Amino acid sequence: MLLHIAGEANYTVELIYYLSLINSAVKAFCVVLVVKRFFWKLASRSEKLKKAQQWVSHVDTATLFMLAVLPFTPTAFLHLAFGISDFDEKRYLLTLLVGKAVMVAMMALFGQSLVSSLRNPVYLILAIAIWAGMYWVSKKLCKKHDLN
Repeated sequence: MLLHIAGEANYTVELIYYLSLINSAVKAFCVVLVVKRFFWKLASRSEKLKKAQQWVSHVDTATLFMLAVLPFTPTAFLHLAFGISDFDEKRYLLTLLVGKAVMVAMMALFGQSLVSSLRNPVYLILAIAIWAGMYWVSKKLCKKHDLN
């Protein structure tokens, strides 16, 4: 819908990008907030949800960042899972937004070359190398700023 509105109003691509990020932030914040405020006690009664809470509690910021960078990660599941956990809301939202911004940038960089990567795997190798490098850098930043 945002693309349609921005296209009709003749806005720039940058505005569409920022509107999309704002939309993602609002959705993430609302879902996490609602789940934390209303379903926290319900989640603590179920054994399966307790296991999910424990798993999410052990996820570090770098792993969340890398999950957010992957375009096929279901963000609705992330919102729900991190909503029932004791993961800090502000850190979750910031990490998710930075990850989604990087995801869009990588899709812009490698999106057109997806077909050509089948003919020339250098693009695919480069994308995997960049992804691995971002993981390494995010681990170092998390250790430096004590975000684990």
